[in-house]
Amino acid sequence: MNNLRVRIEEEDGLQQLAYEMEYKNMTEVLAGLRHRYGAPVGTSIDVDGRSLQEQWIWHTGEDVITVVRSDRELFWLSCRPSLLNPSFL
Repeated sequence: MNNLRVRIEEEDGLQQLAYEMEYKNMTEVLAGLRHRYGAPVGTSIDVDGRSLQEQWIWHTGEDVITVVRSDRELFWLSCRPSLLNPSFL
């Protein structure tokens, strides 16, 4: 892990963890997430016509896990509480 970002709110506590990792570890991370949570929702996003980002998103029921890869040599893995309560569906 190269970098760790944490978002903590005064009233609600821990709201998000984001890890920056080297690209060489991405295949193993994605394989582990697919094994545990199934196939992700994937998309590609053009960021201001300058770079292309790929995103993979898993909804675990309680959390949302997002992996973002850009044209840099690093990628981000983020985990935050879900805003969607599956019991309401």
